[in-house]
Amino acid sequence: WVGPLVDGACEYFQDRRKKYPFSCKQAGFDLLQVLMGENERLLAINTKQIEAKAEETGVDVEEVVTKGIECYVNKEELKTNNITWNNEEYSDPGL
Repeated sequence: WVGPLVDGACEYFQDRRKKYPFSCKQAGFDLLQVLMGENERLLAINTKQIEAKAEETGVDVEEVVTKGIECYVNKEELKTNNITWNNEEYSDPGL
């Protein structure tokens, strides 16, 4: 999430739950706007992959998304193998 530029400053978050705020000035805000645009493009591609996986496996789109969110939040591999996600999890479009 990237907030508006107010009085030359912008607050943004890198974490999903918006727990750790960061701030930047105009140059950072401009870069974040480019990043957000690229993310929108990539999310559109990802959405198509999620829809294809759901159709291929007969699983509901929301189920694929929910599984990906759970994987992202829980990070089971981090608890047991000291890695964020394994190769199978990385390749899941829901993640």
